[in-house]
Amino acid sequence: MGNQALIWPNVKILVLAVVYKDLGPRIAMPSLNYAIPLLPRRPVAGAGVLLVLFLAGVAGCAKPVASAVGQSQVAPKTPADFEPEVAAFEAKGLGPLGDEVILFSGSSSIRLWALDQAFPKLKTCNLGFGGSRLVDLNHFAPRLILPCRPKRLVVYEGDNDLNEGFSVDAVIHQAELFAKTMAQKLPGTRIWWLAIKPSVARVSQMPAQKQANQRLRKLCEQSACQATFVDTFTPLLGPDGQPDPTLFLEDNLHLNEKGYARWKVVLEPLLE
Repeated sequence: MGNQALIWPNVKILVLAVVYKDLGPRIAMPSLNYAIPLLPRRPVAGAGVLLVLFLAGVAGCAKPVASAVGQSQVAPKTPADFEPEVAAFEAKGLGPLGDEVILFSGSSSIRLWALDQAFPKLKTCNLGFGGSRLVDLNHFAPRLILPCRPKRLVVYEGDNDLNEGFSVDAVIHQAELFAKTMAQKLPGTRIWWLAIKPSVARVSQMPAQKQANQRLRKLCEQSACQATFVDTFTPLLGPDGQPDPTLFLEDNLHLNEKGYARWKVVLEPLLE
């Protein structure tokens, strides 16, 4: 049997192997779900090369990877990736907003929301930056949120965190850091925290989304009334309990007008 190469999606691994009899100790490889022979004792004479692990992308191992079924093993971003977008906001001038202005910030679900059309009776400011995670919101809060000194703030994050393989614990940790910053720096600001939404594209992540949402709700309840959890998860489900495909764009991830209309129904009464 000759040399063979196995290629796993998004994991750069070169694999070679040798057939041995009476294999020695084995080393467990959790990410591959099987054991790799560590030191063989007696090779079978004339045996061909089958499979032996040679290289497993050291750089990739340092990145957070998905552990649950359905989580996408995508290359995670860093806050530096959003620097151009944040700098563009700053170039327009960021300063204290009027008491009547509601600041929206978070990932693409905020950035793509046509707030002027959705809330024509309200004054809004959209500082969403697509693809962001809670760690990015925390990183840029001193430059985006704090200078605006909003009296009212709507936040949506966590969706991309889970998709990049960050655990629910990691999501909540970052949410706690954000809540602490707000309590210390802007104690008079009311916050509406939107639930992580379900989507057709990430339907297998719903269990993690539900768990994170439950803990976000508890965090808001412990915030001395500064934060209010808004259930923007349930309105996007169909009668079968799955994400309603008619509420999403062609990518099955981002909301269309009908999807945002569902969000408006639950959020607008809280803001008026």
